[in-house]
Amino acid sequence: MVKNMDYARSSTEVARELLGKTITREDKSGIVMETGSYHGQVRRKQEGLEFVPGTFYIPCFSGGKTILAISTEAEGIPSVVTIRRIKIDNKILGPSEVCEYFELTRELNQARVDNYLEISGDDVSVDQMHVIAHEKGMSENCLAYYRIENQIRS
Repeated sequence: MVKNMDYARSSTEVARELLGKTITREDKSGIVMETGSYHGQVRRKQEGLEFVPGTFYIPCFSGGKTILAISTEAEGIPSVVTIRRIKIDNKILGPSEVCEYFELTRELNQARVDNYLEISGDDVSVDQMHVIAHEKGMSENCLAYYRIENQIRS
């Protein structure tokens, strides 16, 4: 079980460690199947990228969709990890569905993740991990996506 995970590390390290972990909030849980690591600002300043490590940053995108991001590295450094997909039973929830499922709203921005979510489980082996390096269509500050191999179809 992971107690008080160390988020004061690079987004890449945290993104890899979160893979395969179970996230629980109250009576709901899901297994992390895909994460994303981000570093640096794009276009306009996004203050949430610079929150204290281990705090929520839940940005809103077009259509009111939100995504679960957790600040990493150090306060003032634009670095986050996103939880891009979780598995519940045999169903995969995508990025905007994760916040909806766990009932996480933008009001939680800057709140400590450990106060709302329990994260537990063993590490995923490197041979189970698939790395999708920065490619066309990804945000400029996206370093990579990490997913559990053979569990998600693109």
